[in-house]
Amino acid sequence: AEHPTLSSSMRETIKLQVLATPVVTPSPIIQAHWVSWVGRVVASMIAVIAIGLISQPVSADSLPGDLLYPVKLGWEQVELLITASPSARAHVYLDHTDERLQELDLLPTTSPLRERVWEQVARQLEAVQALHEEHAVFTDDIVLAERASITLAQLANRSEQALTFVDPVQE
Repeated sequence: AEHPTLSSSMRETIKLQVLATPVVTPSPIIQAHWVSWVGRVVASMIAVIAIGLISQPVSADSLPGDLLYPVKLGWEQVELLITASPSARAHVYLDHTDERLQELDLLPTTSPLRERVWEQVARQLEAVQALHEEHAVFTDDIVLAERASITLAQLANRSEQALTFVDPVQE
C-alpha cells in the first residue's frame, strides 16, 4: 500500500491556508497581572501580621527611650480598642498604669523621660475616672474600685509627682 502524494501546488495551497488561519490562544480565567498584584498584597499583609505578632512579645519589656517602646504603646492602644465593656477598659487602663509605674522604677531618676511616663500615668488615671463618671464602673465592679484605690495609694507613696484623683473606695 502506497501512500498518496500531494503535488507541490496542493502543498503550497495547504501551507497558505494554515498560515492564514489566525492563531487562537485561550484567554486565562484570571489575568496574570491581577494575580501578581493580589499576590503582592497578600504577601504584604502576611508580612505585616507576622511582624506585628512577633513585635508584641519582643516589645513587652521595652522601656521609654527604647526602639520598640512605641510598638509596646501601640499594642496597648490595640488592647483598649478591642476591650468592649467600660469596666474591662478601666481594668486595662489600670494595667497600663501599673506598667508605667514599673517603668518608672526601672528608669534612672535623672532620666528626662520620666516626665513623659508621669504624663501617661495621669492620662490613664483620668481615663479611669472618666469611665467612672460616665458609667459608674467603681459602683458596678468592687474589685475595680479596690484596685484603683491600691494604685492611688502607690502613687501617694511616691513623692516625685503629685497626682490628684478621687479615691473610689473613699467616696
